[in-house]
Amino acid sequence: MVATGEGTVQRLKIGKQQKRQWAFVFTEPRKAPHMDNCKACGEILEPWEVAGVCEGCGESEKNLQNIGLAVDLPVKMSKIPIREAQRRRDKFSATKGNQMSKVISNIVTAVRASRNESGEANIGSKDIAKIIRVRLRTEFPGIKFSVRSDYSSLRISWTDGPRTPAVDEIVQQYSFGGFDGMIDMAYSSRNWLLPDGSMEPAASKGTEGSKGTVPGFATDCPQPGAVLCNSGLKYVFTSRDQSDEERTKDRETVCKYYGIEDDPSKAPCRVYCENMGDYLDRVIWRYYREHNMA
Repeated sequence: MVATGEGTVQRLKIGKQQKRQWAFVFTEPRKAPHMDNCKACGEILEPWEVAGVCEGCGESEKNLQNIGLAVDLPVKMSKIPIREAQRRRDKFSATKGNQMSKVISNIVTAVRASRNESGEANIGSKDIAKIIRVRLRTEFPGIKFSVRSDYSSLRISWTDGPRTPAVDEIVQQYSFGGFDGMIDMAYSSRNWLLPDGSMEPAASKGTEGSKGTVPGFATDCPQPGAVLCNSGLKYVFTSRDQSDEERTKDRETVCKYYGIEDDPSKAPCRVYCENMGDYLDRVIWRYYREHNMA
C-alpha cells in the first residue's frame, strides 16, 4: 500500500553517516488511499463504504448506483456492481463484528488474570472506554460516538441517532460510584464484570453512614466467570447533539402533534403557542420529556 499526500523535494541528512540526499517530504499528514473523506460531509470513509461519499450521504442523495465501492483500496477507485458491493459490505461487517467481540474477550481475560489474593481486580478507564465503544457500535450501527476518558470520568457524545435514555441504559452501568448532592459527598462502588463485557453492581457503602441519602448494598456473584472489579472511574456523562435537519423535523412533529400554527421564519423561542400557553421551545422540550426523548 502506497501512502499519498502533498509535499516538496528537499535535500536532507539521511542515515548514520548523515549524507545529504534528495528526499520527498510530506507537507500534509499522509494517509492510505482508502482513507478518503466524504465529499458531502467530510467524514473519513470506511473501507466498505462507497468511494467519494459515505453510506449515509449516499443513501440520502440516491447515488449509490453511480459510485463504486472502495474495497480493493486502489488510488483510483473502480466501479463495482451494487450487489457485489452489498455482499462485500456484509462480509466486512461480519469480520468487524468478530474483531469487536475479541476486543471485549481480551479485556475480560486480562482483567481476570490480574485478580489479587482476595479475588478482586482493577480495570482502567481506557479499557472501559474500549468496551463501551464496542457495545455502542453493536447496539447502534451507523452512529458515530465520541468516547473520551480520563481517570475519573467518561464523556460520550454523538449527533442525532438514539436518544439519551437509550444510551444511558448501556453506559451508566460502567460507573464505579457517584455523588450525593444532599451532603456534597462522592462515594465509590464495585461492579461485577461479566464475560460479555457488561457490568452489574457488586457493592457500595453509600453515604447513609455520613448522614447522606444513598444506601449501601452488596450482591452475590451474578454468574460463573464474573470478576469483581474496582476502578477510579466514578462518572459517565452523555451528551447528544442535534443536526439542523433533525431540529426541523422535530419541530414539525411537535406542531402537528399539538396543532400549533408555526412560523418557520422565527426561532422556536420567539413563537408563542396560544393553545399551549407557552413558547414553542418549551413545548418541544415538554414533548421530549413526555415521550422519553431527552
